[in-house]
Amino acid sequence: MAFPLFMHFRRILKILTATVLLVGFATQIARAQQDETLQYDDEDLSGVIIAQPSNAPVMTAPSVNVDRDCPGAGVYAEVCRRINSYRRHFGLNPLRLDARLNVAAQQWSDQMRSLKMTIRNFDHDPNWQARVNQQLAGSQSYAASENIAINPYGVQDTVDDWMTSPGHRANILLTGIKRIGVGNTGVYWVTDFSY
Repeated sequence: MAFPLFMHFRRILKILTATVLLVGFATQIARAQQDETLQYDDEDLSGVIIAQPSNAPVMTAPSVNVDRDCPGAGVYAEVCRRINSYRRHFGLNPLRLDARLNVAAQQWSDQMRSLKMTIRNFDHDPNWQARVNQQLAGSQSYAASENIAINPYGVQDTVDDWMTSPGHRANILLTGIKRIGVGNTGVYWVTDFSY
């Protein structure tokens, strides 16, 4: 009996999630490669990376507590708290949920839905940095990186999947970033990070 495509969706999702890495990111990669806890593929890091399956054991997230940097009870705050729990676990500063970044992330999440993206045509906004920086205009913040996903299983599964993908994990654990924005439209997830 053949299994319907949706039965394989989660497995395919973990293999085909994409990420954008920025210019200057090579320094972060070099630092991370020295840290035994982080592993990276030998891929060209100057664009979208399709996550490769890892032989590393699946990591469980540290406990998620109420976080003054991620106020509220909605999905945006849940994603922020879960990412901050990983950042704290690795000795990094927590990120502050930023309403301007939420707008930028939500714009792409809504657009992915309107384009009816699937795992076959799933990709980043080619102008994601301009979209993020437009929302940050007038501040001293600027775009750092973006994670996207198609995942019907909710916050925990989406963030945990990002942490098992080398490129997404690198974005989450990027040093120097201070803010996060979250977008979610159904199965479409976006996190935008800024300095």
